Amino acid sequence: MSSIQNPQKTLGDTASPPGGGAVTAKISQKAKQEAIRTFQRILQPNDTFEEIRESLKAVWFTVWVAHDDGGDPNIKGRLRNQEEFLAYVEHGSQEQRKLFDLLTSMAKNLVPWDGLFENGTSLSAF
Repeated sequence: MSSIQNPQKTLGDTASPPGGGAVTAKISQKAKQEAIRTFQRILQPNDTFEEIRESLKAVWFTVWVAHDDGGDPNIKGRLRNQEEFLAYVEHGSQEQRKLFDLLTSMAKNLVPWDGLFENGTSLSAF
């Protein structure tokens, strides 16, 4: 989808197997490690809400590149484009709060970095 026709679209809407459960995106180890290094540079444990908000485009791009470089085409086709992502995490929305909480938890090493691409617990759903 290349426009903001469906701002409610999530990876979990179409990627979850029958009966629910998490879907792990098949991304090469190299692509995951590169994404993790990028996140570790741009997301710091003491970042404020505003600092994280300023990093959202970089967050989206990092996930998109990881899927583009070494990802599963079935998952990649379900990711939001940048416009859809930014509309989904609209300022003040519940989705934005969930994403910020997740990013803060990852920066503080409360959530494992290598789980970034697991649907239901990570950024692939955003």
